[in-house]
Amino acid sequence: MIDADEQHSVMSRVLRNISENIYLIAINTLLSGVFVTMILVGGSLTPKEIEAGKELKREGVLTYTNDVQVGGIRSATVFYTFIYDGKSYSGKALLPREYKERVPNYSKTGKFPVRFLPRDPSINHPDWTEPFPFLACFLIPVVLVQWVGMAKAIFR
Repeated sequence: MIDADEQHSVMSRVLRNISENIYLIAINTLLSGVFVTMILVGGSLTPKEIEAGKELKREGVLTYTNDVQVGGIRSATVFYTFIYDGKSYSGKALLPREYKERVPNYSKTGKFPVRFLPRDPSINHPDWTEPFPFLACFLIPVVLVQWVGMAKAIFR
């Protein structure tokens, strides 16, 4: 039989462990939210750009141009112009590293791929797959390690 002092001591430890676990869960949830927000904001598009991208995949027409240049900070942006129905349309996009060396060849061969909407050619984008944001490659493992650490602390 457990006396009252021992029972009180056990109950105090249990309550302290529960409150510590709730604290860990709350802090980890908050930090995970911050990391996910950083991923979404740091490497994402606006809702309008996301919708335009979906439309380009569904209804877009592919054309090729040789009027393409690299510029911006650290040459990370591609600027291009293409002609549709006798009119000139321009665009720009972040340039994935694997395309950086290819741009001079596109200027010579006219093979820079651009997808656009025929009903509104001002909605256009280079026809390549968007790279997975670098920030996500770093922060996803951080969140996983954080939650594994929390689980170990709770179930110790």
